[in-house]
Amino acid sequence: MAKRSKEVERKWLVPKLPALYKFKHVKIVQGYLPGVESGTEVRVRREDKKYFETIKIGNGLERDEMEVELSKKQFKVSLAHYSRSPIGKDSLQN
Repeated sequence: MAKRSKEVERKWLVPKLPALYKFKHVKIVQGYLPGVESGTEVRVRREDKKYFETIKIGNGLERDEMEVELSKKQFKVSLAHYSRSPIGKDSLQN
């Protein structure tokens, strides 16, 4: 079942950097589908041992978003077709 939501981009100025060791570190690997029409973004992502495909529609700071969970096999196949060089990053979560 697809999860629908609104994505709102926000930026914050903080007076000092928090103690990063207190946060859970989550490894993320993601790739984007090239050649999608303007205003639409399609991404596949692995967060630890969970896999997702996300479609974002719209421009600016607020966009509609739909996300479905994938199997590991679906993720691997999709990532191979989506992106020549996947992006890896760490996310800090509460």
